[in-house]
Amino acid sequence: MIRNEFTVTKELYLEWCRETHKKNKSGKFQIFWLIMSAVNFAIGVYVLIFGRDYKSNGLYFTALGVFCIYRALRYKPMYIAQYKKFAEIMGGENWTRTIDFTDSGIITTNGNVTVRNTYDEITALREDGNKIYLDTDKNSVLRLFKDRFSQGSYEEFIDLIREKTKIKI
Repeated sequence: MIRNEFTVTKELYLEWCRETHKKNKSGKFQIFWLIMSAVNFAIGVYVLIFGRDYKSNGLYFTALGVFCIYRALRYKPMYIAQYKKFAEIMGGENWTRTIDFTDSGIITTNGNVTVRNTYDEITALREDGNKIYLDTDKNSVLRLFKDRFSQGSYEEFIDLIREKTKIKI
């Protein structure tokens, strides 16, 4: 058995959220909402200044611009709220994540929650410095750290992934 074990902190969780946010559509929506806020502010100010009989429309577009800024910037408070919920479920601010690679599959334990994956679900292995990402066909990622193997080593982990999965490393 090979084990990767580390403590999930608020900072680490928020880093994961930022990585995911940049990678998927969330970042594109953030740009969309910022563009929409600029457009609405421009229309609102124009109507307030030059629209004699349409001042309420100017206020409407200005308010809509404020709403768009809120939509663009609300992801961080949302991620903090998610972390607080996870911490509540896990029983504390920080919890230990253990990922065991056994002959029969992968067992991920977060505090008191356990998830099982098979090696057939692994679709890719990516590395970035000390970080290892195992992509799954369930559209999720198992995150590990090269220096956090408490049983086995990084080299043994790579050998096991080569042996048990269909991915090329």
